[in-house]
Amino acid sequence: MKKSVFVSLLIGSLGLSASLAANAKNYQALDTQNSEIGFQYSQMGVKLDGQFRKFEGELNFNPEALDQSKVVLKVALDSVDTGSEEADDELQDVRWFDIDAHPQAVFSSKSFRAVSAQQYEVQGTLQIKGREQPVTVMATMAPEGDKATFSGAFEIKRGDFSIGEGSWSTYDIVANEITVNFKIDANYKHLGLSTQSQRFDKAQGTVTLDQEAKTGSIDMKVDTRSVSTGFPLFNEHIQGKDHFNTEQFPEATFVSKDIQFDGDKPVSAKGDLTIKGITKPVTMTIESFLTMPKHPMMNKPALGADGKIEIKRSEFGMAANVPYVGDEVTIRIALEAIAQ
Repeated sequence: MKKSVFVSLLIGSLGLSASLAANAKNYQALDTQNSEIGFQYSQMGVKLDGQFRKFEGELNFNPEALDQSKVVLKVALDSVDTGSEEADDELQDVRWFDIDAHPQAVFSSKSFRAVSAQQYEVQGTLQIKGREQPVTVMATMAPEGDKATFSGAFEIKRGDFSIGEGSWSTYDIVANEITVNFKIDANYKHLGLSTQSQRFDKAQGTVTLDQEAKTGSIDMKVDTRSVSTGFPLFNEHIQGKDHFNTEQFPEATFVSKDIQFDGDKPVSAKGDLTIKGITKPVTMTIESFLTMPKHPMMNKPALGADGKIEIKRSEFGMAANVPYVGDEVTIRIALEAIAQ
C-alpha cells in the first residue's frame, strides 16, 4: 500500500473508543503468619499481656465497596500465650475459656464505615464461650504495594462472656476490662480486582500511513465530555475537577509521528498523550492491524486496528482516591478509518 491518508470513523457502528480500566484493590488473602492478635489485662493493678498464636479467617475488603466488605476471624483459644504455662493452662480451664466446649472465639463484621482516608469503624459481633456481644472496632489501614496492614484495638468486659467463673467472677484480682489488639496483614488477589470500564462516544482523527517506507503518523482527538460509564451520576463524577475536569479541558489528544513496523504491519506508535493540559510521552501498542482495498460501503481503501496505551492517571492530574482506586489505567482504542 502506498502512502495514504485515512480519516477515522466513529466507534462501534460509527468510530474511536477508549475504555479506562481502574483497578480497585480487593483484599482477600489473610497473611496469618505475619499477623497478630493479642490482649492486655490488669491483675492486682499490674498490666499484663498475652496473645493467641493460632487463628484463621475470611476477608473480603474493598475500600470502594464497603457495603460488600466482610471479615470473619476465628481464634483458637488453646493457642493462648501469656508467657506462663501455668497461666495458659488455667485460662483453658472450664472457669475461663472452657476450650473443650468452646474451642474458638469468633469475630464477624456487620458493617464498615470510613472515618477518614485510612481509618474505618467496623461494627460486628464477638462470640466467646457461646455468648455473643456487639462490638465496635476502629481499624487503621496502611496500604503498601500489593498488601495492607489493618491495626487497632477495642475493649471488652470479660463478665459479658462469663470469662472467669466461680471465685474468679469478681474483679478485685483480675479486672473486668480486657483490651484486644490486632495487626492483620492482607494481600489482594488479582482475581479479586474490580475493573471499571468507560468509553468515549465522540472522537475523531487522522492516520497517515506508508507501509512501503514504514512511516506514518496518528492524530487523535477525544471529546472528554462524551465519557459514558452507563450511569448519568457517575458520568458527572468522571467529568468533575478531580478527574477529567471537562469544563476546563474538554479535549484529550494523542499525536504520534513515530510508528514502528514489523514487516509491513505497524506494531506500535510512540507519541504524546495530553489530558487535562498535561502532556506525557506514551507508547500505543498495536495489537491487531488489517487493511481492506475497498470498503464495501464506502468504496475506498480502509484499515482497522486495535491498540492500547497504559498510563498512571496520577501523572495527568487525576490522583483522586489513589491507591484505593487503582492508579494504573489502560486506554483501549478500536479504530476504523477510510482513505481520503
